[in-house]
Parts: sequence; structure tokens; C-alpha cells
Amino acid sequence: MKQWWIKHGKSVGGLLMVYVLTTVPFLTRYPYNWDAAQFELSLQHFSIHMHQPHPPGYLLFVAVAKVLSFGLGNHWAVVAESALFGAIAVVLLYVLTTEFWPEKRWVRLIITLGFILNPLFWLYRETGLTYTVDAAAVLALAWLCLGTLRYRQHKYFIASCIVLPVACGLRPSLLILLGPLWLLAAWHHKRNWKFVLIWSGVCLGLALAWVIPLIILSGGIGAYWTDSTKLYRTVTQATSLFAGAPLLNVWQQIKLMISTLVYSWNSVWVGLVMALILGTLHMRSRQNWLASWQQNRTMLLWVLAWVVPAFIVYGFIHLGQLGYLVFLIPLGYLGIGSVLVWLEQRFTLWQLVVGLGLAAHAVIFLWVKPGYGHPEYRPVTVEQRWLQTAARLAPNLFKLNRFVLAEHDETVAAYETMLATADPATTVIITVRDVMYPAAANNLAVRNSELFRELSVLGPDFQVIELAPQRNYFLTATSAAMATTYDNTVLVPDSTHTIIVAAHMLPDSVMPTNLILGREQLPNVTSRYYRGIMDKPWTFLGYTIERPADL
Repeated sequence: MKQWWIKHGKSVGGLLMVYVLTTVPFLTRYPYNWDAAQFELSLQHFSIHMHQPHPPGYLLFVAVAKVLSFGLGNHWAVVAESALFGAIAVVLLYVLTTEFWPEKRWVRLIITLGFILNPLFWLYRETGLTYTVDAAAVLALAWLCLGTLRYRQHKYFIASCIVLPVACGLRPSLLILLGPLWLLAAWHHKRNWKFVLIWSGVCLGLALAWVIPLIILSGGIGAYWTDSTKLYRTVTQATSLFAGAPLLNVWQQIKLMISTLVYSWNSVWVGLVMALILGTLHMRSRQNWLASWQQNRTMLLWVLAWVVPAFIVYGFIHLGQLGYLVFLIPLGYLGIGSVLVWLEQRFTLWQLVVGLGLAAHAVIFLWVKPGYGHPEYRPVTVEQRWLQTAARLAPNLFKLNRFVLAEHDETVAAYETMLATADPATTVIITVRDVMYPAAANNLAVRNSELFRELSVLGPDFQVIELAPQRNYFLTATSAAMATTYDNTVLVPDSTHTIIVAAHMLPDSVMPTNLILGREQLPNVTSRYYRGIMDKPWTFLGYTIERPADL
């Protein structure tokens, strides 16, 4: 280990410096989305039932954030943990490259630098979410599995029996994704089955060390199972092939997964295509295909154990957020390694070609503005029209940049300013879900921001309500309780005097007459909201909002 650090310490240090310089200045100042807000709320009150955090629990992730919160506060603790696991992923990817290209320093550096500059990996390490854990966990287990396959030394499998339960404690759903890699490593020790059984028992014991407390904190195994299965059915009914979702939905999900990976890989995907073409030309005959399989069977199984579970889960079951794909991104950069070697042997300016590709990566999240793809954007010049067309063709590409994070922070900050002027004892906050409004520029439908959980973080003393008219329910939350109600009558406290609707724009057809438009102007954004007096029951979005005294 000491010799390894003597040889590679400067490279790792330089890469981490690049990581810090491209990460720290852009860290989000407010919860990035619903899930990020729930992780922050879990540090105040851990409750699976209240989705603080949501099932299946993330107990170790919350525990690490709780420790960090003593010095950083709740928000920065969760964001710092995400950035920390991103740094671990960077180091582990470099370690993995030393297994494949031990004597090619520039190849190792370019691969790792490309990963650091990947827009998808970049965006999710800036937010208080768990997706950098996915990258760190899969890289750790992939390296240990590779060590087992190549060297058959016990230490690699022993370490994997420790890494797997810890990773699943941070993010339990990783068991499905990492399990095949661990099983592949176990299979290569099949002749020493006693050794495998003993360390499998250790692995199970470590898992139970967090599973049992999680179940206790969740109110027992029955309550935990009920909450987990309820969420699973809710999120997969429209996306999972196995839950009867329409085939069109599944196909759209697969296309989203592939297109997002291609866009985030940027120039790297060109290298993958080149590698595929070169490999196909090399293995023209059936005999060559067979020889290649026999020669590289172990490596192919290793790749399949990494890719296939993720492809099945994300393509055919559920792709809830683009951050899920951070699990697969490192493999793309490993795939280009052989292409870089091929380029080095044939082109004297290969560094320039690759350097331009890496620069293009940085351009995406540092300079490409999301406004070009916004329905309200009005292009004037030819360049602006071209950028708008590109943004419409690849909308996710234009979401992976610093302007998106800054715009979201400014929007939430404006709502925080608005809450500072309200009295929690007499004010109820209403947010909306799936409520669209026509854009002024081209009349395209725009979705209002869904800020229910973010405002729960910003205003813990307020009662916050989310109305979801297309889903026939509403949510209510305070600092210590959250409930889902399938009804169209919303009861608010008798003390309620003011209703604030946190929505950028309400269509005229749904807006109550007693709502007055308000604005909070910050340097880079204007957040709109509506304020009304609760002097009688309201009818709004198909709901009746009333106080017990009004009955």
C-alpha cells in the first residue's frame, strides 16, 4: 500500500484538487428536490412512514449526515456527505484503472478526469442525494471482484463481504445491483465453500447490524414492509413492465436511460462506438468470436454482472431520477481506455483530440445555459435558435449544469424571503403538483415547481399542504407529522387567516378570485406566489379548503 501511494499519490492528489475546484464552488445552498429535502428532514425526525427519508430507509447515510451535522448544520451535512462519496468514487476509479493500465499514466489520468467532468456525476455530487454512494459502492465492489477473479486471493472476497453490507446500509436498493458482482466473486471461491460460508455469515451479520435498528425505528417489520411496498407500488405502477405498465412507458424509460448516458458521456460515447467497430472487425469469423470469448470470458462476466442488473432495474422497472445512472457511468470511462491505447499507437496528436473532448465535458456544466430549452425562452439570433433546437432535442443535457443549480437555489431563496414575512400561527402554505400553465413565448405547457418538501424544510413551523388534483389526494406536513388524505375537503386550523399558494403561474380557469399575485425579486430570479385571505371556505383545483369553524 505504501509503495502504491508513493507511485500514485501525486496523480491522486492532482485529481482530487480538480474535483474540489469543480465541486465546492457550485454546491447547492438549498434542498435540490423532494428527496434531498427529505434527507434533511430525517436529521430532525427520522421516520420511514413520513418519508424522512423515504423507504427503504438509508439508515447509515442518515447516520453519517447526523454526525457531520454537529459541525455543519443539516443542509451542509447532507451535501458534504454526497460530495465526500463522490471524492471516494474518483479515487476508486483511479485505483481500478491501475489494474487495467498499470504503465500508462496518461490513460489513467484521462479516464478519471473524464469521470470528474461528467455532467451527470457533477450535478449529483453538488446536491444532498445518495447517487454518489452508488458510484463509490459499485467501483469498490467491482475492484474487489476483479481482484478475486484475477488473483483468487482471500483478502479481496473478505473485503467485499464488508463493503456490500455497508453500501446497502447507505442505500439498501444497492443489494439488487451489487449482488451479482458479489456472487461472481463468491463463485470463484467455490472450491473453498467453507471459507465462502463463513464470510457470507459475517456479511449477513454486518447487514443485520443496521437492518434490525432500521426495523425498530420504523415501528416493526409489519410497518416497515407496509410503507416500503406501498411506495414501491406507487412509483412502479406506471413504469414497471412487471407491474403491468404500458409498453410505451417502458420504452420511453429505456430511451431516457440510453440517451442520458450518451449525452452525459459526451465525447466518450464516440470512443465506445470506435471500440465496438474495431472489435467487430477483429472478430470477423465465428472462430475468432469463440476464441475471444474463451480468452476474455472472466472479464465479460464481470462487465455483465455490473451492467445487466442496472439495465433491467432502470429500463424495465423504474428510473426515478437521472441520478440512478451514476451507477453505470464509470464503466463507460473504463471502456474507452482501450480506445485511448489504440489512439496512442496510431496518432501523434491523440492527446489534443482527447483534450478537446474533455473540454467539451466541462463546457456542458459550466457554460451551457438551461434557458435555451425553456418554453418561455424567445430566441432572436440564429445562434440562439440553434441552441434552442439543440435544447429541445436533448433536454436532459441542458439540465446538467451550474445554471440549473443556481436558478433553483435562487427560486427557493425567494420563497424563503416570502416565508419570513408570514406568521406561522395564522398562515397555511399550499403547493401544487402536476399543475401546468401556458408559456408566454410559445404557449407550450410548463409545469409549476413542486416545492412541498423544500418548503417543509424552510418553514418547519408552518403547515404545508400539497394539492395533487390529477392524483385525487392531498398531502399535509408540519415539523413532526405528514399525512396523505384521499379526499377533496382540506381542513385547516381555525386560526388560519392567510393562504399562500407557492406557484409560479396558475391558469385563470383554476385561480380563486380572492387570490392576489405576489413576487419576490432576487438578483437573478423572480419567484411568484399568490396570497389570499381565509375569510370563508375556498374552492380551488377541485378541493374545498375550510376551517372547522366554517362547518
